[in-house]
Amino acid sequence: MKWNHRLTIFLALGLLVGSIPNETSAHSDIQVKIDNHPISFEQAPMIYHDFTMVPMREIFEKLGAEVNWNQDTQTVIASKDNVTIQLKIGSTYALKNYQQIPLDVPAFVQTGRTVVPLRVVSESFGADVIWEKSTKTVYITSPQEKIESDPSIAILTMEDAVKSAEAHSYDMKTAQQNIESNDIKMEDAADELEYTPIGTGNGQDDAAVRSAFKQVASSNINYSMSKKQAEVTSDQVRFSVMKAYQDILVKQNDVIDREESLEVAQMEEQAALAKAKMGRISEVEKNQIMKARTEAEKNVQTAKTALSDAWTKLNTLMGKSKDRTYLLADKPTYVEPEEWDVNTQITRMISSSPSIWLLEKQVELAELDVNLFSFNAGGNYDLTKMDVEKAQTTLARSKEQLEETIRSMYSDMERLKDQYHVLKINLQTAEDNLRVTEAKYAKGLVTALEVKRDKNSFNQKKRQLEEIAIQMDQLNHRWNKPWTN
Repeated sequence: MKWNHRLTIFLALGLLVGSIPNETSAHSDIQVKIDNHPISFEQAPMIYHDFTMVPMREIFEKLGAEVNWNQDTQTVIASKDNVTIQLKIGSTYALKNYQQIPLDVPAFVQTGRTVVPLRVVSESFGADVIWEKSTKTVYITSPQEKIESDPSIAILTMEDAVKSAEAHSYDMKTAQQNIESNDIKMEDAADELEYTPIGTGNGQDDAAVRSAFKQVASSNINYSMSKKQAEVTSDQVRFSVMKAYQDILVKQNDVIDREESLEVAQMEEQAALAKAKMGRISEVEKNQIMKARTEAEKNVQTAKTALSDAWTKLNTLMGKSKDRTYLLADKPTYVEPEEWDVNTQITRMISSSPSIWLLEKQVELAELDVNLFSFNAGGNYDLTKMDVEKAQTTLARSKEQLEETIRSMYSDMERLKDQYHVLKINLQTAEDNLRVTEAKYAKGLVTALEVKRDKNSFNQKKRQLEEIAIQMDQLNHRWNKPWTN
C-alpha cells in the first residue's frame, strides 16, 4: 500500500563538482517512476537522514522543464510554462517565481551533480510524489497525467463541443424540419401541374397553369435552399462554438495576466511598507502603492467574472449546466495565411455563397414571371418586369457587400501577420532582457521585483502571440466561409 513518506528526492544536474555530506549512502534498489514509467540514472538513488534522494536533471526534464546551470552563482534554474525554480547550492530555500520555498535540507553536490529536496518536485511543477516503502519505489505523477487519469476532470475538444451544440441547437432542428416540409410541398406542387406551359398566356386559364408551374419551380428552389440553409446553420453553429471556446482561452490568459500583475503589486506593497518604516517614502506614496494593490485585486476578480461569463456562453450553446468547466484540449497554433489572390477568392466565394445562390434563384423566378406572364388575367406586365430589375439590383449589391467583406478580411489577415512577426521580435527581446535581469539577480545586483516585472513582460507577450493565433484561426475560418459571421 502506498503512503506518503517524509522523503526528499535530490535532483541532479551535470557539470558540477563537489562533495556530499558523510551521512549519505547509495541504494541501487531504490526505483523512481514518473507516470508509472521507470527512470534510469547514471547515479543510483541514495538515502540521507531518512530522505530519499535521486538525480535532478532526469526528473525535471521528464516533467517538461528546461534545466540550466549558472556556474558563477552555483545555481540550478528550471523553467516550465510560467514557473521558474532557482536552487542555489548550500541554500536552505528554493525560489519559485522569486518567492522563497523552505527546503528540508540544503541543496548540495554529489559527484558533479546537484541534489535538492523532493518537496521541490511537487511544489515546483504540481507533481504528486508518493513513497512505497515495501518496494522502495518513488512514484511521481505529472500534472498532465493527474488530469488525464482524474475522472472528475472532463476534457473538452472543439469537435465534441460542436457536436453537443448541434444536437442542442433549435436552429439546426428547425433547418431539418424545413427540409422535410419543403420536400412535401415540392411533391404536392408537382402533382398539381397538368402540363408545362410555354411563353406568355392569355386569360385566367393560362394564368392558373402558369401559376402552378411557377409554384413547382419555386418549391424546387425552396427545397434546395432549405438543404443549403441547413449547411449554413451548421457552419454558423460551428463558428459560434469556435468563438465561445476560444474566448475562454483568451479569458483564461487574461486571468493569468491579472494575477501576475497582482503579484507585482503585492511585492511593490511589501517594499513600500518596508521603506515607509524607514522613512524613505511618504505616507502619500505608501497609500498610492497600497491602492494600486487593491485595484490589482479588483482586476483579478473582474477577469474571473469575465471568464465565468465565457463558460456560461459555451455551456449554453452546448445545452450544459452553465457553471460547468472543462479542460479545453484544443489550442490553435499560428498558421501563416496563404498567399491568396483576392480577386480569385472573391470569385470563388461568390460562386459558393448560399445567400448569393438564393438571390440568383430569385432573379430566375422573377424572369420566369415575365416569360410566363398571362395577359388579361389582372396582372401588370410593367411591374412584373420591374421586379426583375429589383431582384438583379439586390443581387448585385449583395455581391458588392461580399467583395467588401473579403477585402476587409484580407486586410485584417495582413495586419495580424505583421503584428505576429513584430511581436515575435519583441518576445525575443523580452526573453533576452529577462535572462540579463536573472543573471544580475543571481549576483545580487537587482531585486526580485525587477526580475518579476521582466518575467511578466515576457509571459504577457507569449500570451499575446496565442491570442493572435486565435484571431487568425477565426479569420481563416471566415475567409473560407464568410457567411458564418
